[in-house]
Amino acid sequence: MWLRHTRKGWEEIPPKHCANGHELRGGTVLVGTQHCDCMRTHRTHTCLACGHTTYTPPLGSACRRHEFDER
Repeated sequence: MWLRHTRKGWEEIPPKHCANGHELRGGTVLVGTQHCDCMRTHRTHTCLACGHTTYTPPLGSACRRHEFDER
């Protein structure tokens, strides 16, 4: 995740647009988390206009998502 320091502490820098060019802002995006084999948690930003999901940090070659009920 990309972070920036503010006077109140740290904040995440979310993507501004999905891969299809739609603006991601309040009311147009669903934000969540995805657990992964790379031992990191990725933030998900799903565009409500087209359904495309952007991951922060981006998925790499070692990434494979885990469902909550996968054992």
